[in-house]
Amino acid sequence: MKFTQEHIAHLNAQFRGIPTQEIIAWAIDYAKRPVVTTNFGPYSGSLLNAVTEIKNDIPVILIILEPFDPWKATKLNSNRELPTWFY
Repeated sequence: MKFTQEHIAHLNAQFRGIPTQEIIAWAIDYAKRPVVTTNFGPYSGSLLNAVTEIKNDIPVILIILEPFDPWKATKLNSNRELPTWFY
């Protein structure tokens, strides 16, 4: 779905002052097939933690932008047992 500028302005007004958890829950409920993407950048851990506190079985898509060691990524994911796809 493509959001119009008016829709974005409405959502910004709707979510102003709302706790992050409620915004994440709304986004997950709104999505037809919710996923979270990551490249394990500086803020990825915080985002993955916040999202999985709401939906702990959400699929995670890892986007690789540099040489990649799949064993290291599997080890990073081992304590959460999230479904993860490596691209």
